[in-house]
Amino acid sequence: MDMRSNAFEITSMPDPGSRYCKVGRTHCFYFNKDGIPLITVGPHWPIMCITGFLILLITGIFLGYICPKVGKIDLIVGCLIFSITLYFFFAAALVNPGIVIMSTQMKSRGDFNSSMEKICTECNVIREDFTEHCKKCRVCVEEYDDHYSLLGKCVGKNTVKYFYGLLVCALCMLVFIVTTLFFRFKDKL
Repeated sequence: MDMRSNAFEITSMPDPGSRYCKVGRTHCFYFNKDGIPLITVGPHWPIMCITGFLILLITGIFLGYICPKVGKIDLIVGCLIFSITLYFFFAAALVNPGIVIMSTQMKSRGDFNSSMEKICTECNVIREDFTEHCKKCRVCVEEYDDHYSLLGKCVGKNTVKYFYGLLVCALCMLVFIVTTLFFRFKDKL
């Protein structure tokens, strides 16, 4: 039985010097020497772009219009929180979440004859412990957390720290905006 004949959608196997390959519904860019993609963009990349644009727009308006009227410290703190939030957003949205690629498994194991219960029936890769298949991205992801459409892809082993950093920064940004607005308009209340 040919293990590659199933629904595993790959346009070409990644070469160590490759710059692009589509795995499942995920676009992979720039591969390391082992054929692992460094940058990935999921199938919901337009939503990720809209999310990034809205973060930039709302924060830009707030930092450009409200913060200067409150004080320089607020502007500096706002810019710092905003910069860290953007870092975590783009890291979570672009870093490879831990996609399992068949060609790298075959190189590391030597063959593909493993126990059948550990082989994903959707993408024909050997699933290690804590590896799950994402039906939206059509790939297996190590330490799969969930698929987040606002990021455009899955969160897994390599991106979970960025995702949690993004959540903490978003909460800090919300608290900062509410308190700054309160102090800006407290005289009018």
